[in-house]
Amino acid sequence: MLLGNSKLGVKELFTKLLHEPLSMCRAFHQKFLVIIDALDETESRGNFLDLIKHSFPMLPEWLVFFVTSRPGDSVQSRLMRYKPCIKICSGNSDQQNFYQQHEQDIQNFLKERINFPCVNISVDDVFEKCDGLFLYAHYIVEELKEALASGKKISNLNNLFPGDIEEFFLHNFRRVYDHVGENIFKKLFGCVVVAPSPLPVSVISFILNRENSNHDEQQVIDAVSQFLVLRNPDQTLTFLHNLVPAWLTNDTKAPRKLLICKKMGESSSPCTSIDVKLKDYVMRVAVCFMSQFGGKDWLELVFTCLTNYHFIERRLLSGKIEIYHLLQDLKLVKGCLDVGDKKKQDLLQEIAQYSQCVSVALFTG
Repeated sequence: MLLGNSKLGVKELFTKLLHEPLSMCRAFHQKFLVIIDALDETESRGNFLDLIKHSFPMLPEWLVFFVTSRPGDSVQSRLMRYKPCIKICSGNSDQQNFYQQHEQDIQNFLKERINFPCVNISVDDVFEKCDGLFLYAHYIVEELKEALASGKKISNLNNLFPGDIEEFFLHNFRRVYDHVGENIFKKLFGCVVVAPSPLPVSVISFILNRENSNHDEQQVIDAVSQFLVLRNPDQTLTFLHNLVPAWLTNDTKAPRKLLICKKMGESSSPCTSIDVKLKDYVMRVAVCFMSQFGGKDWLELVFTCLTNYHFIERRLLSGKIEIYHLLQDLKLVKGCLDVGDKKKQDLLQEIAQYSQCVSVALFTG
């Protein structure tokens, strides 16, 4: 959301969150590694590539970046000119044995997690079934572990996995659908699909209460755990992999009863009660959504919120980094206002300056 939907650009975020703080740090004798995974999957890939090329050299030399990405001309052509240095390890998809290391990585992953002497299948059998997908390898490992723990004898992998990952998605999403019912299935997965960032786990209890469901919250969490990952540090949930929502929202793959329509997921309806963490989440993302996708009436509502003392106070108290989210919202709404609304623009600018001062006082004193 920060990089794709905000007018607080990538360079500004880089300056505020990386360059300025790190420039004040003392020099370190040892290297620190930062991994940027799946660069090719970010919506603002072009801007981020330019940032890496032009701005990352400004960072301390003790900070080392390891970037993973599927092969792509845009990624390689920009990073090849990176200074002071960069090593391109991806090669070209036309080259012989291009995926050899990738295949070896999957085999190593399988060998580490499956005790093959205890099953009547080989690592080659499982690897062939994975079809080069680490995600499918993960699912196969989990299913095999569960089968072995229950004492089930496995002699034919096709008995557990009759098809490819598309068949796996179809079978297991149907299982979740039958377990939780249509309303919970559509509402829960619809919310996660359209959410710009991981949702608070409390969204599950909120949906269950709203739908007057008799389902136990933990049972629902267990049912969807194959596809949603629970992040314990901040008690949020999101999709295990981008392939999951991609399948759910593809009308050529997911059958009609399982299909999640993004437009339906973005529709709203009134509610009378909401969990505190969920309320903080909604407050954090609502401004961006209403400013960009709503009309003038929505923009007026957003302006009213951003000029409300209690709204600003609650957001500032919800976390140290929230000041950056609030500043980006103020800048976003200021840019959406008409040229003739100079008084409103000036007011938002004053609030931004005041909020920065208050935030410093709150978290340094």
